[in-house]
Amino acid sequence: MVCYENTVSCAVVGDGMVGKTCLAKRFAGNQFSEQYVATVAETSTGSVSAYGDKYSVNSYEDQSARSKTITESDVIVVCYSAVDKESFENVKSFWIPMVRKLNKKKPIVLVATHSDMRDENNTDHVTDTEGQNFMKSINADYYNKCSAATNEGVKNVFESVVCAAIRYRKKKTNVLKRVFAR
Repeated sequence: MVCYENTVSCAVVGDGMVGKTCLAKRFAGNQFSEQYVATVAETSTGSVSAYGDKYSVNSYEDQSARSKTITESDVIVVCYSAVDKESFENVKSFWIPMVRKLNKKKPIVLVATHSDMRDENNTDHVTDTEGQNFMKSINADYYNKCSAATNEGVKNVFESVVCAAIRYRKKKTNVLKRVFAR
């Protein structure tokens, strides 16, 4: 049985067809399908090691209860497709403002999916530099690129989720200690 401290929950958000469900399924069970099926609600669980401990990571994607999923998760994973500039622009104009409105202080992991399909010379694609600069501008905790198709970077995404959750929990604990130490 996994204790609470070693369980992390994350909400996975982003435009349709950017690979959110494929990312979660690849992490949870090393499964990948090229067929697109619109997701209404999906829960996946996988495990990852960080700081010498094993963590269970529950990822939630729920279109019907998005605000509840975001407010109750430890970390928010915001996805865009590296080969779809419009999905990146929607992260800027819609997803980040919505996440910040619902959950100002929760950690954010920015994820560029479909990295295996990206061509750095194609101006319709989003470069790593653009992703990293945007991560800094919104004070996100991590930026990762991944491909659920090749499994490249998938584990790194969820390691970042765990690291962000641990840092947030420590920060929150330190604030409480300062408040109650008075």
